[in-house]
This record gives sequence, C-alpha cells and structure tokens, in this order.
Amino acid sequence: MTHEDVLVQILSEVTGKPKNEISDLMTVFKDRFPTGHKFNEELPDEKAEKLLNDLRKEKAGILKWLVEGKMMAEKKIGHA
Repeated sequence: MTHEDVLVQILSEVTGKPKNEISDLMTVFKDRFPTGHKFNEELPDEKAEKLLNDLRKEKAGILKWLVEGKMMAEKKIGHA
C-alpha cells in the first residue's frame, strides 16, 4: 500500500464514499500539496496496517474535521 492508498481507504471508510471517488479527489489535492509529499511511496505491510488501524481509531475526529472544513468552505463562498 502507498500513503495515498491508506488515505483513500480511511476517507472512504469515514465518508462512506466509494474509493474511486476519493481517488479522483486525491488527484486534485496532490497537485496542490507542497513538493516533498510522498503519496506514492510504498509502505511495508505492517506499517500500512498500523497506520490504517491508528486512523480508524480517529474516525470520529476525521469526520468532524471534514465537516468543519466543508462548513468553512461554504461560508467563504456564501452558502452557509
């Protein structure tokens, strides 16, 4: 698994969105991140599984962060 695979998996689990939709969003986000992020770096199986399990423990916080981000974005464009 890559870092991107881990992010796609956890965001899919948190949002209930299909992984292909999350992957499409990641394509957009990756282009906007500062250089140096290694989304395509392969992780050893143990490390990827540990990262996923750690993130799964934080699902509620991740969902809250996503909802707050959506609300801030809507406020900025005048929809909230």
